Amino acid sequence: MGGHAYLPSPEDVPVQMMRWYSRAKRPKDPDDIKSVLGVQHGNLDLPYIRQWTAQHGTRDLLERLLTAVQGIL
Repeated sequence: MGGHAYLPSPEDVPVQMMRWYSRAKRPKDPDDIKSVLGVQHGNLDLPYIRQWTAQHGTRDLLERLLTAVQGIL
């Protein structure tokens, strides 16, 4: 009792998911990432996400998924 819990920010969830996808290429991951982006639509700090995805080479994936999410919202 009385322990600490550390939770990722809403921005860190898709960033980390994209890093995992870039390594494992699980077919389900892009759909999962789109779900997170869709649920958090309008609440995300996109410059922060773009900065981190640019650093680890998944910026193109982010932009494709954002385009797909905006097409269904």
